[in-house]
Amino acid sequence: MIPALLVVFLAAVLAGCGDPESKMPSGSIVAWGLDDYGQVSNIPEGVDFVAVSANQKHSLALRKDGSIAAWGYDSRGQVSDAPVERDFVAISAGYGHNLALRSDGSIAAWGLDMSDMVTSSPSGDGFIAVAAGFNTSMALRGDGSVFIWGGPYGAGMELDEADVILYQNSFIDIAINGPLHMGLTDLGQVVTWGDDQMGSVYDNPKEGAFIGMAAGPRHGLAISADSSIVGWGWDMRNEVSSKPAGNGFVSVSIGYSHSLALHKDGTLTAWGWSRGGHGQVEDTPADNVFFYIDAGTYHNLALKKPGRK
Repeated sequence: MIPALLVVFLAAVLAGCGDPESKMPSGSIVAWGLDDYGQVSNIPEGVDFVAVSANQKHSLALRKDGSIAAWGYDSRGQVSDAPVERDFVAISAGYGHNLALRSDGSIAAWGLDMSDMVTSSPSGDGFIAVAAGFNTSMALRGDGSVFIWGGPYGAGMELDEADVILYQNSFIDIAINGPLHMGLTDLGQVVTWGDDQMGSVYDNPKEGAFIGMAAGPRHGLAISADSSIVGWGWDMRNEVSSKPAGNGFVSVSIGYSHSLALHKDGTLTAWGWSRGGHGQVEDTPADNVFFYIDAGTYHNLALKKPGRK
């Protein structure tokens, strides 16, 4: 999902309103979990990062000056081919490819291109969000419509005709993780489509208003208007049933079989399965200094406030 503060930031930047560097908090990167390609130990230094994005074995970070840092596994240029411009306002790391959104609303794509995830990325401007998946990608236009490209991961990659009519031009956020595609409408509805893995598509919440969401390969999460967390789908490793109770949550993110949640007090909660014993859940920092999170397949990233240990 895109945190609410980042949505405000993107809207201001794309509308040409004010100095983007003054509208977002920034901080340093913390990482934990699987580290076979330096995705944890080789995090870039500095306190000027405003967003992070993790996936299989590589990661991205966005600096306040609009530049992108990339590190980790580099089999198809997903790290070494990162663009060097300094006009980006959003990033999304896919399985082997990446997307980034420029301040003019145009999209940059690089890395693995097995299903044209890179070469088929839409041209032009007017986009306000991007989401990179396994071999598909999505982009959200300023008019609320969603553009999808790449190769289908299972059945039903596209919204069906009835959903297109029902939700046309109403999306304010998008998310993707493997076969699960998600959209959040301006009325707070969570819309899901793609290959249904253990109820990840068909069991999405039908009632209530939501302010945030996250897609996993086989389960989904959403933040209700009261800032509590709702979960559905695969629960073999307590991905759903162990979600934290209470409210006050501002962001959620899903890896493979584990999830993260950020509370408004700056604390993190992790639950589910640390696959491979890499500490994705158990090694979660216990401090209250964080303002941004993203869960990769087997590792996690978070941004902490400047000057906090």
